[in-house]
Amino acid sequence: MDLGRHRIALVAFNSIADTVLDLSSSRSALFTALGRIFPFDGTAIDAGLYIATTLLDQQERPEANGVIVLLTDGQSDVAAALRAAAQAKDQGYRIVTVGVGGDTDEGVLRQIASGPDDYFSALNPQDLPKIYQQVAQQIVRPLGITQTFVQVEVNGEAFEIVEVGDQGITQGDRIRWSVPQLGQETQLHFTVRPTREGTYPVVNKGSVEYVLCESAQAQQPIETQPVVQVLLPPTPTYTPSPVPTFTPMPTPTPTPPPPPDFCASLVRPTGEVAFPVWLWVVFAVLLLLALGLILRRWLQLRAQPPDQRHCYCALIPWFLLPWAILLARRLLAAALALLCTYEVFWPVPWLRGVFTGWGWLWLVVPLLILLLWWLCRRLCPPVETELPPAEITARKPPPPLQPLELPPPWQVRPALIVGIGGSGRWVLTQLKKALLDGNHGRLPDGIRLLLIDTSEQEITNVYRDARGEKQGVEFAGVRLAPEEMVLLQEDLGPLIRQLAREEQPSPDSPWGAWFPVQAYRALGIMTDLSQGTYGRRPMARAGLIQHLAATHGTAEGLWQRLLSACEAIRRQTSEPSLQVILVGSLAGGMSGTLVDVAYLARRAGLQAYGGGHVRLDAFLTTADAYPHHPNAVQARVNTFAALRELSRFQLSDAWPYPMRYRPGAQDAPDGVYEYRLMDDIFLFGGEGYRTSQASQEPWATSLASMADFLVFYLDKGVAAEWARQRQTATKDATTKPATVHEVVVSAAGTYTIRLPLA
Repeated sequence: MDLGRHRIALVAFNSIADTVLDLSSSRSALFTALGRIFPFDGTAIDAGLYIATTLLDQQERPEANGVIVLLTDGQSDVAAALRAAAQAKDQGYRIVTVGVGGDTDEGVLRQIASGPDDYFSALNPQDLPKIYQQVAQQIVRPLGITQTFVQVEVNGEAFEIVEVGDQGITQGDRIRWSVPQLGQETQLHFTVRPTREGTYPVVNKGSVEYVLCESAQAQQPIETQPVVQVLLPPTPTYTPSPVPTFTPMPTPTPTPPPPPDFCASLVRPTGEVAFPVWLWVVFAVLLLLALGLILRRWLQLRAQPPDQRHCYCALIPWFLLPWAILLARRLLAAALALLCTYEVFWPVPWLRGVFTGWGWLWLVVPLLILLLWWLCRRLCPPVETELPPAEITARKPPPPLQPLELPPPWQVRPALIVGIGGSGRWVLTQLKKALLDGNHGRLPDGIRLLLIDTSEQEITNVYRDARGEKQGVEFAGVRLAPEEMVLLQEDLGPLIRQLAREEQPSPDSPWGAWFPVQAYRALGIMTDLSQGTYGRRPMARAGLIQHLAATHGTAEGLWQRLLSACEAIRRQTSEPSLQVILVGSLAGGMSGTLVDVAYLARRAGLQAYGGGHVRLDAFLTTADAYPHHPNAVQARVNTFAALRELSRFQLSDAWPYPMRYRPGAQDAPDGVYEYRLMDDIFLFGGEGYRTSQASQEPWATSLASMADFLVFYLDKGVAAEWARQRQTATKDATTKPATVHEVVVSAAGTYTIRLPLA
């Protein structure tokens, strides 16, 4: 490639991505940048594509074509990689993919590539020079052609030119266009009008003229010529409409209704039998059954006392109800026939129509009903009785039951537990489950939980569902409530661009040398904290500072939530002092907020308790607690940086030079810091029984051990033992640091007991 005309940038990615070389035309700078790339675990294709797209967006040559050549030897998150590739393609950038080795996903790389010819595969690294030569020829080939002209000659015998678009020049029947740049799809169009009928080619001939590599002039003919068939419109013809003719239709003759005698006849007018013989037998059996049941029930009622006889419902043969309905229907039909027929008179014609042949059987139903009425009146005469007035008075409802107050199985000390990051989320969730189980399903009085994180869900690659979506942290059906979380979801992109334009920050600015602005300029979408910190401690602390500035004076800010929690603990308990516990990890990006959160929590406790005693302890995990971390090197670097930061702020009372937090600021939450930041720090490193650390789920090993330790730490029953242990450690802390200027280290932890099961 000619670096005099083209520029190249270099982006390296593993579990994260970083810019190794900005867009440059220097060959020496390119080789130097290649020497700074070292292999690490992880294949975050989406992060590499995001940074490459950001670099192309920042170029100052809008006429240049952007091409991304992706080289990978592993597999990445498919959904995230395809989203990043689609974003780059939507911005007009071409993507060429090169897969090395047998671990690559060929199908995903073909989808990421801009076209079928933009995917290459190398079985081993020795094939890369040849493949990159093919990639360079495919990218640069159209760029060596200049001064391109397209010329066509229209068939003037059958067509005439009406309009020419795209700045074409017409010379008789010839049209000539100038194409400024190749490599993109270009459409040239013109409009013609046919002058005769028939099938003719629109263009007699056409050619493309160009200059190859600024030296030789070449010409290529246009082989395909459009052909048009011209048809004249048909001659209109006249067809007379047919004369309508009238066809006579037959007139229906109404049939008079049958006489009323047919309503009750045994044989219908069509000749079929309306009442078959088998129905006679069924009806007779039902009548005998009804009479037998009535007689049996009547004898049973006679043997009972008069006040216990309830015979109305017991004596009714319910299976005769359909017969009663049919009888009413027949009587209604006969009445309508009598009213509508004037030639016959009641009662003789009407009776003959109703009871002809078999109608007398219907009289059995009303006779049975009369028999039931007589039996009920005979056996159960109505008795009128009056209750004495004393029994009529309404009774008062019983008093409501008082709720059962059960004492909790164990007493806990009032405390504010603050979780930081994903590790703090898991520890708080398991601790909340233990507190609910020990206090009948609700949190004890004087206990407040507060999580500080960047997302409502767990965003690491380990805790995702089967579809790859973010998975919420849940332990035995227990989750943290929304009011127990403070989310730092600020987008630091505008802040980074603003600080990059400033030559030197102002003295009052909170952004100093600790925030590497220039290194974060090319992060792209990774500056949005709602997607996580990606292990960057300065990003987390910058998000906290932005959050405090944006929520100053509001109830949803971190400072107000800490202050409200401390005040609620003081109202619910009578303790004169406050216990604050910080829970988190030193290996993650959120460890950059430990010092600030510790200061804010202690400051809020002092303000809520009116300057009383506030004790602040920290329970933190190191990188050894995550043996399967996707970026173990970065986890150890973060742990070292956090411990070094704590060694500066974890001062003893005998230290001669106290430090100040934000000198000159006196309004809360800012102020002077002249005391030890944390009273005790407990580190969980996972260096004990190695079998428990072999799992890829730290929430089931190290973080569960931390939650169990906190349950023991909050128990009031072991307060005396903790006091003796703390008295010994305090004695050492007041004598040794004054002479050696070192922090006193004490040991604590939990143990795993393996029991055989029968």
